[in-house]
Parts: sequence; C-alpha cells; structure tokens
Amino acid sequence: MSIKRLVFFLTERCNFNCTYCSQKKSEEDLPIQDIRKAIDFFFDPHSQPIQIGFYGGEPVLRFSQIVNTVEYIKHRYPKRPVQYTLSSNGSLLDKEILSFFDEHRFTLGISYDGIGQDILRKNGSGAVISKLIDQFHNYRNISPNVSTVIAAKAVDSLYETIIDLLKTAIPNIHLNVDRIHPWNQDELNRFSDQIRLVQELLFQHWHDTRKVPVTNFRQFPYPVTSYTCGAGRRSVSIAVDGTLWGCITAAAVGRQTGELSAYSYGTIDEFQKSSEAIRRRINHRYRQLKIERMKNDTYLCRDCPDLHFCRQCPLEAVGAGNPLGIIPTWFCSITNIFHRSIQNFWDKRFQFTADWSPDLYS
Repeated sequence: MSIKRLVFFLTERCNFNCTYCSQKKSEEDLPIQDIRKAIDFFFDPHSQPIQIGFYGGEPVLRFSQIVNTVEYIKHRYPKRPVQYTLSSNGSLLDKEILSFFDEHRFTLGISYDGIGQDILRKNGSGAVISKLIDQFHNYRNISPNVSTVIAAKAVDSLYETIIDLLKTAIPNIHLNVDRIHPWNQDELNRFSDQIRLVQELLFQHWHDTRKVPVTNFRQFPYPVTSYTCGAGRRSVSIAVDGTLWGCITAAAVGRQTGELSAYSYGTIDEFQKSSEAIRRRINHRYRQLKIERMKNDTYLCRDCPDLHFCRQCPLEAVGAGNPLGIIPTWFCSITNIFHRSIQNFWDKRFQFTADWSPDLYS
C-alpha cells in the first residue's frame, strides 16, 4: 500500500494544559508493537520517500520511543528515504534531544503563542520557548516551524506576536484559531482588526524581503468547485489505542467522540486482514464530507455566497462539540475574516506588481 505520510500519536500525556486544546488527555501510550506493525505493513523498502510524524499529547515525553522508532526504521529499511516530523510544545527540548533531531534532520513544529503564551498555555513558558527559538541556528539540520493559536482571550496581542516572530529566523509560521470556545461578535471584530494589521505588516515584509513567513498568506485563495475531504488518500494516522484513521484531525477527534467511529480503519491487525476493501469503504465516507452538504445555525452551506472559498473541515467542528454536519456560525465568521484578509494581501501584491518599475530598486 502506497502512502506518503504515517503519523503516530505516541501518548495522550502532556505537561501543559492549554486552554484551547481539544485532545483527549489520559495516561495511555501507543504500544511499541503497534508502531512496528504499522511500519512493517506500510513500508515498501523500494518505494517513494515517506514522512513519519510524531504527535501527542506531548510526544517528547516518549523520547526513548522516538529514538527506538528511528533506529528500527534505519536498520530494517536502510534504503527507504524518510523525513521525520514532530509537533511539540518545546518545553522539554534539551541539548541531547535537539542534537538527535539535528542528526536525523527533523522538521520540528513548535506550538508557541507569543505574547499570549503564558495566558493560554502555561505560565512562565513564554520565556522558555522564546529562548529555544533563538537556539535553532545552532542546529543547521533541524527545520523549525512555529504554530501560533489565536484565542479570544489573547486576540489583542496577535499583531505584536507576529512582529516578534518576524524578527526570528523561523521560516514558517502558521496561524491557527481556537475553535473550541465560541467567539462573540466583539471578539470577532477585534480579531478582524488584528488580522488586518498582520496583513499590512506581511505585505510590507514581502515588499522588503520577497518572503512571506506566515504560511496562511503564501497561497493565492483560488476558488474551488467543491471542497472534498482528502483524508486517507496518501496518509494514515494511528491513535494511542492502535486504531487507524485517515488524517490527524480524525485521529484526534475520533478519540474524543464515538460519533466518528465509522471513519476509523480499525486496528492495524484488523486492517491487515482486508486492507484494500476497508480502505475503499472508509475513504468513500471521508469523500462524502463535502462542505456543501453541511449547514450552520442559519442556512445550508450550499447556499453560502462564500462556499467556493471555504475549506472548513467538518471534523474540526465535531472537535468543538458539534454534531457531524453542523458548522457553527462563528466558525464561518473566522473563515471569512481570514479569507478576506488573505485576498486583500494578494490584491495589494498584484497591484504592486502592476505598478512596479525597476527604478524603484535602482
């Protein structure tokens, strides 16, 4: 079976208690036997490169298991090109761990909320993670990324947070939005004001450097005929209980609610018995998660004027406590604010390009 990405949720333990976290918390860990079974089943030693992702909880709590997995792959599949990724809160990354990640050329995603860090994640952690980010230049083979969550409680600090992050050497900054706690209209208005300031800041940064570090603004917001869930096509995620899912969101949300049990491929042992038949059946269910089949508090999504720019994941709404198929109106508001800001950013780029003259840089 050909896949491009295999993700392991190593543990549901975490040393943080972030206000917006939707992940289930428990003392459960993914058994080493399930990790090796999945590797042996999905790996073709002569196939294309594959990405191995480590998630949690806080996956670094199982650093010994990460080392064990990397060594297992290296010795059992020495000719298979592998790219390792890891998502972490960063608080446990010491010199030994960073050196290992550097040796094996990890892409390292750090969850860091800037000025809002101590409010939203863990008091006192802001200075620790800021210091960590400043150290990444010592590890040339690590590809560092930052994921920043925008939450209503700290929304007014977003612009200043992006200013600070642009001063670092982090090449990729991704903005996520707290979709666990509902946003009221005042909070949405403040979010709109902040994202407008970020948009203007990023345009100036692009004008000066020709770089767009905030990944949300890198791609032109092309309209789509129909946004269809692509889970399971080229990736598989394995939850701590050993069940297989079509994507990271499905694996995380599926552990929270029994409503998504129909979207699991079963355990690795169950999947091995009839993998192609199971995969066809479950992937068909994922493909039915089309946004035009959903609805919000007011109308059917198919009647929304912004439908062709919407890439809202229905499973994220389930993670926020909604029945499958229901998209809260405030989800839509957040999506529209983001879309219009990205559209304005690109409109300014196109206008600048049309007006550009070599004399501007002479």
